[in-house]
Amino acid sequence: MHITKRNIKTTVLLYLNIFFCSIFTITLFMRDTQGASISSLALLLVINVNKYKNIFKFKSETSIWIAFIIIALLSTFWSADIERSLSSIKKELIYPFLTFLIIPILYINKRTRAAIIISLFTGYILALLLAINFKLSFYPPLTQYYQLVGDTSTLITISLTILLYSLFFIPQHVLLKACNIILIVLSLYTAYLIQNRMAMIIIAIIISMTITLKTYKKSKILSCLLIMLMLLGSALSINIRNDNNFSINNSITAIKNDPRVELIWPFYIKSTFTSPLKGLGFGYEVPSIALKEKMPKSFEPAYKMHAHNVILNKTLQIGFIGIFFFLLLYLIPCKRFYQATKNTETIHAGIIGISITTAFFLKSMTDDFFIRNNIIIFWILIGLLIANITQNKETSIQDKHCT
Repeated sequence: MHITKRNIKTTVLLYLNIFFCSIFTITLFMRDTQGASISSLALLLVINVNKYKNIFKFKSETSIWIAFIIIALLSTFWSADIERSLSSIKKELIYPFLTFLIIPILYINKRTRAAIIISLFTGYILALLLAINFKLSFYPPLTQYYQLVGDTSTLITISLTILLYSLFFIPQHVLLKACNIILIVLSLYTAYLIQNRMAMIIIAIIISMTITLKTYKKSKILSCLLIMLMLLGSALSINIRNDNNFSINNSITAIKNDPRVELIWPFYIKSTFTSPLKGLGFGYEVPSIALKEKMPKSFEPAYKMHAHNVILNKTLQIGFIGIFFFLLLYLIPCKRFYQATKNTETIHAGIIGISITTAFFLKSMTDDFFIRNNIIIFWILIGLLIANITQNKETSIQDKHCT
């Protein structure tokens, strides 16, 4: 093979893409490493500047992203803390949006695609090991890289959605299947250690749905019995922090006495009408700053931070107009995923896309994890799935033309 300057340049760019892609993805699963993540993202955008024409394949998603960012920027004019709003826009919107743009470009090449997928698995395993280390104190110096309980449990719920579906419905090599099972067991063990109640509930729902899809056609009775057992376990898991004193009565009491039900949600729901159309300003904690003087004295510091529900949080921040665009931002990819389920070549990507979006929203019904690295990792997955669906669709069209 004749070596030319063009071949050398292509090879160098390929390996730079693989390197920075790996750094970008793996560091997202660690705490206090965002500098490395964002620097790598910036370099990936620069290296692939001549490939931006590919983003026009995703006009719907790109258009709604831009519209939503504009709405968030407009909210800074009446924000109680402009600096916090701009910082939140950068971290919660700009970074995920740029991630969504670059992932389909990297997906085109098989090697960079493999680098992303391997890095996702590596980063996830690292996150689990850091969580286990934090709880069991094997090596204390590593605890600084452990993400918060909520962030780790969010990663687990999304990952288990993919792992369980892949194990039962996607044909795999025996070795890959064994790795899948090990990772599922490790995920469940970590979820038990960190004891996040909402994660336990969602994991039970994910397992129930997997059982339904797998057994319903063979035995409806068995399917229903297994689902009932899983949902019962889910109800009992609400008391996982209550000295493991499991009972339905205790679960009902725990729900009734939950500060979100008694104090937080009623106050913040009422507060949405303070500025219903335009909101109080974009940003995770901006509404709490604007409402500081109105907050009940009984509120603990954790209650004052935010509304502990992503829909309520976003409504407070950007009003009812903004929440419409926010929901549209996630419904448009879901529409693409739903259409993909009608094609045998893209059905798996479609089902996984709808499933992880649902799991992500459910996890944020009692908190808000559409922030920090969670949101970037989520849009990496969405970008990969949409790129896969688009590529399969294009290949199918080309095959039809050839025949």
